[in-house]
Amino acid sequence: MPAEIAPLRRKPVQQRSAQRVEKMLAATAGLIDEVG
Repeated sequence: MPAEIAPLRRKPVQQRSAQRVEKMLAATAGLIDEVG
């Protein structure tokens, strides 16, 4: 196993993809706040 932690995916290039990732992260953060 490499010592460095690599990101799971590349950073989205398209604006639409970046917005989708932001929405998913926001939803995940909301669930973590709600559920713990």
